[in-house]
Amino acid sequence: AATKIVNVEQVSIIIGPLCSGATIGAVQAVTIPAGVVNISPSATSPAITDLDDNDNVFRTCPSDAYQGVTLAKLARSMGYSKLATTYANDDYNAGLHDVFVQAFTEAGGTITADQMHEANKASYRSELATLASSGDPEALALFAYYSGSGITIMRQSIENGFFGKFIGADGMLAQETIDQVGANNLGDTVLTTGTADPNSSHFQTFSGLFDKPSDPYTAQAWDAVMIGALAIERAGRKGQGNTRDLSAHVRAVTNAPGEEVGPGDWAKAKKLIAAGKDINYQGAAGDLEFDANGDVAGIYGANVVENGKWVQTLID
Repeated sequence: AATKIVNVEQVSIIIGPLCSGATIGAVQAVTIPAGVVNISPSATSPAITDLDDNDNVFRTCPSDAYQGVTLAKLARSMGYSKLATTYANDDYNAGLHDVFVQAFTEAGGTITADQMHEANKASYRSELATLASSGDPEALALFAYYSGSGITIMRQSIENGFFGKFIGADGMLAQETIDQVGANNLGDTVLTTGTADPNSSHFQTFSGLFDKPSDPYTAQAWDAVMIGALAIERAGRKGQGNTRDLSAHVRAVTNAPGEEVGPGDWAKAKKLIAAGKDINYQGAAGDLEFDANGDVAGIYGANVVENGKWVQTLID
């Protein structure tokens, strides 16, 4: 898909992909060589930070280099000192797992057993039996996509008495997890995710544009589209409308100085750009001052099950 839209349709900027593995594959094979800017709203692998990307890869979501540390601190604050871990063999889950394990042990915790697993297997009972019987773990730290292996691992853990408590991250954060595992089985489960401050004026403006609460990373996706469109507008104003060299314009519309504009200010921002004024886009998901690697600082939430739904609170 990336090859077609870059080489055939000649796009100037790509929003996405959503997952880390697809993002790394697409940018290395297609967008970086072509000089096309890529903005992902949800590819969180720490490996993306270190890509040799000629300043063409950006994210409106925070890196798991931060989320893994946040999850480790949360686990310790919950009283966990001994955890078993298992992670799916992909860029997102492996990267998050590695950061978590290092941070958890540095915080005084012990990893009693640690296993990589392949997604989409019918049974993980053998692996779970080994994890549960090694070192008396208090819970399972599970790094997986809910549809790939996560739900199966949770169900088989509970059905066979291997584990009843889980911690993890946004790969498991889906209503399907609750529906298929059972809300009554997830009372001791906590999942972290990159999020937005629901009390910020910019997030409230964003939320007011929709009839229902947004799904995870919807705010980051909105921000990615706004930034891409504003960068194209600025390039056109500077007489560079046909160029693919948009990274400088991405930084210009998001980093200070400039007049602040928010998620609902497209018309205002476009008018300011047309007048030759600098703008500073303030995102629905929070601060979007890109660092040298195209990363942003993040806000994280802890998600627990209440009344059959995921309920989130911000992590200080």
